[in-house]
Amino acid sequence: MATVSSVDSHEEKADNKSAKEEAAEEEEVVREIEASDLAVWIEGQLQRKDEKTNTKYAIIDVRDDDYGPHKIIGAINIAKHKLLDEANQFQNLRNLIANTKHIQNIIFHCRYSMVRGPTSAKYYFEFRRKNFPNYTKQKVLVLRGGFAFWQQQHPKLCQHI
Repeated sequence: MATVSSVDSHEEKADNKSAKEEAAEEEEVVREIEASDLAVWIEGQLQRKDEKTNTKYAIIDVRDDDYGPHKIIGAINIAKHKLLDEANQFQNLRNLIANTKHIQNIIFHCRYSMVRGPTSAKYYFEFRRKNFPNYTKQKVLVLRGGFAFWQQQHPKLCQHI
């Protein structure tokens, strides 16, 4: 299963690895994204209101009973248990993958991004890689600190649901 690492942290690479090997390794992980970086993306998208399609990012909020009364602007709520519903043959996960196949970055979060967000992101990453290998590469990210931190730092980028 994929590991979670920080977008900003770059471990020193062994000198004997090629650039191609390093790039392949980077694609094999789910990374974290800082709230401030996501805020820049959202603010940029809000300034480009005339642009109909956002292909830079999609935000997936996997909170369930604790969802609301606010969310990150533009976030889509799919509770973790519905996203990873094996009894339903992962239909919600398949739909999400199909609907976001042209999105460059997909960002998962829950309340604190400690369990549900990272678990959903890792599962999404592996399921997509295994079942949709011909889709364009996509960065799978977890919002560091989750919605709780986001709401403290960027209340103007939250919306009432």
